[in-house]
Amino acid sequence: MGLCDSIARQAKGSHGSRERSCRILAKSIYRELKLNGFGPKDIVAIATELLGLVTEELRPAGADQGSTTEQPTDTEASIILPLDEESATEARTSARSAV
Repeated sequence: MGLCDSIARQAKGSHGSRERSCRILAKSIYRELKLNGFGPKDIVAIATELLGLVTEELRPAGADQGSTTEQPTDTEASIILPLDEESATEARTSARSAV
């Protein structure tokens, strides 16, 4: 039985156990990324991409589809801000190729 199965089984319980499961999963993913050579900038870029995917899913159908430039959400922007523009671009590119 894999990690995802174990987490999913735990998440079927109360709301509190679901939150705990999310924390466990996040820590496990973080450790795996670190063990596989991903640095802090890479991990921030991956987290940014995950937030972007969730944001797309939550966006109402047809909303802002005319836009050709990708604009970060407030959450994404707050994660990217500590990086200079070149590092942020490099991190996003690295995350896209890693996922």
